Amino acid sequence: MSNSTEKLKNKEILSFALTNSGQGLIGAVVTTFYMLYLTDVLEIAPIITGALLVAICIFDAVTDPLMGVILDKSATRFGKCRPFMLFTPPMIAVCLILMFVPLPIGSKFAVVYSVIMFTVYTLHYTMNDIPYWSMSATITKDPQERVKLVSTTRLIGGGGSVVVALLFMTVISVIKPYIGLQNAYLVTATIYAVLGAIVMIQGYFNCKERIITPPRQSALKGFKSALKCRPLMLAFISQVLGAITFVGSVALNTYFVKWNLWKVATGGSDPFVRFITNLLNLQDPIQVSAVFLPIVGFLPAFATIVGLLFTPYFCKKFPKKNVLIVTLMTAGVLNIACYFLGYWSILIFMAGRFITSIPTGLQNGITTSMFGDAVDVLDHQTGERSEGICFSLLTFASKFSTGIAALVVGVILGLFAYDVTIGNQLEALVQAGNHEMARELHQPPSALNGIFLLVTVITGIGQILMAIPFFFYDLTIEKHKEILKALEARKQ
Repeated sequence: MSNSTEKLKNKEILSFALTNSGQGLIGAVVTTFYMLYLTDVLEIAPIITGALLVAICIFDAVTDPLMGVILDKSATRFGKCRPFMLFTPPMIAVCLILMFVPLPIGSKFAVVYSVIMFTVYTLHYTMNDIPYWSMSATITKDPQERVKLVSTTRLIGGGGSVVVALLFMTVISVIKPYIGLQNAYLVTATIYAVLGAIVMIQGYFNCKERIITPPRQSALKGFKSALKCRPLMLAFISQVLGAITFVGSVALNTYFVKWNLWKVATGGSDPFVRFITNLLNLQDPIQVSAVFLPIVGFLPAFATIVGLLFTPYFCKKFPKKNVLIVTLMTAGVLNIACYFLGYWSILIFMAGRFITSIPTGLQNGITTSMFGDAVDVLDHQTGERSEGICFSLLTFASKFSTGIAALVVGVILGLFAYDVTIGNQLEALVQAGNHEMARELHQPPSALNGIFLLVTVITGIGQILMAIPFFFYDLTIEKHKEILKALEARKQ
């Protein structure tokens, strides 16, 4: 029985959003820092690391439609999606901890173990992520409530990722002198795993599904219908085309802050970076990351929040497709231009990051709501709601993006002569008290240039590609309202 007329309460919206914060506390550790851990701590070659991660992510992405089928066939007295929000968080937390267990540096065992644990982690994460996002289509049928829910979730939920970006390397920097670098990663990952699981589980107790539908009978029929749903496929294609945009945040928050700013801090001309370095007596790239990652990462994160805050307003005033086309194309061009400006002034560079990151917030909020709208379109076309199938495509695209980002980062670092041994060499010099020699140890100029290409040009190309499918998107505000009226009439 549907209870779809009941309005969403702010408490429930907040709880739903906080669940996403818990996901971010765990997920951002993996998407942002796991590749850095594999290359700089375990000394696994970037190209090998990227190839392994993309293979696992694509394998995991292929299992998403299977999870969508399982979800659409689920029906319990607790709901279709909610039960998964209860039992999966502890398993995800355990997987994250095991991923950072200290391993022999540069060994084949480290490669094999990392592949197995990352695969197990991604499968468990799938069991949580698809039901969670599918709930955005079952928790309310009102399109404006859905936009508000998704925008608030992206806004508050992104806080988990921000906490990881701002504090992960800080915690490692503080504790590594006492327990070593590998153990520091393990302890820090454990902290985030426990906190993330706790925050994720609370959503089960505070959210409920208002649109209750019987289990889908034919999975094959559901997928065939989804493939024919034009709005769904265009939103999906946009996500896939924009996979390489994710390399920008990965490279910026890890390799750029660690190595490019380490070069600036020890021999560059930027007075701001040199002042902070001398004031705080920063002695190695991890300390530089701990201090500058919050500084460099703040403005892009804040810009994303700005974009999310304006998402409901723009969705009321303008067609969703127009907002995405204009902002993504503009940001793409500006990102490419930022490469030619360089980072001789970190403050000017940060201003560029702010401007080009605003569309990220708009895109996150609008695209996710488009997948929810597609559920209504499919219901209108077929008489069945397919939350699991629709949102399995969203998570498929997300994981595909993560995998492609890892591959692109790995390939670029390999082609531009990135040296995986420098990190541990530098750490040994610091531990021995030989700070002068440590300050002379850097990645080669070619590697630094490759990292900056990832942050700017490649990200910009991805944003332009993301905009292209929306030129053909035809689900207008008026058409969606007509579909919702027809669905309501059918129920009566």
